[in-house]
Amino acid sequence: MSSGTAAPAQTSSSTTTAPPPRCEPLADLEDADELGRWQVVNDGVMGGRSSAEATVVDGELSLAGEIVTDGGGFSSVRLALAEPLGEATGLLLRLRTDGRAYELTLADAAPGRDRRVSHQAPIAATGGTGWEEVVVDFADLDASFFGRPVDADPFDPTAAVEVGIILADGSDGPFRLELDWIRVCP
Repeated sequence: MSSGTAAPAQTSSSTTTAPPPRCEPLADLEDADELGRWQVVNDGVMGGRSSAEATVVDGELSLAGEIVTDGGGFSSVRLALAEPLGEATGLLLRLRTDGRAYELTLADAAPGRDRRVSHQAPIAATGGTGWEEVVVDFADLDASFFGRPVDADPFDPTAAVEVGIILADGSDGPFRLELDWIRVCP
């Protein structure tokens, strides 16, 4: 038997959106052998005195050291890629920093490109004790030659050979960056 009152009509105003792109891991920092794939490059290659050490502990890569601007002023960690980045449009990083101005660096072996040309973009991390997820879009990369801007074709992910993080902010002092993961995004 009905009570004579109708149930309210159900309406839906939801819209469907495409799910966010799936970003794939670039490096497995859980693997004990992963540190062997990363290379620390400091300004000592040009006579500088900055220092840094990279470690992998509990699935996190840590780069820590000291920048000395007299005679140089940079420290970096780089990963030679096992394969190019395909049709990727950017990288997603989960990291924790000290608030200094780190940059993502990428190198490619595009035809006709001088191998010493790299492409860089700021990593927009604010620093602090918490983890941050930061996207670096390949469209935001600027070409450089030993840290100086150059006119060059855009970065080519289909010819990518190296990814790295560099600190060259012009300030002396200690630094520390921790990287939980890097993912390649379509």
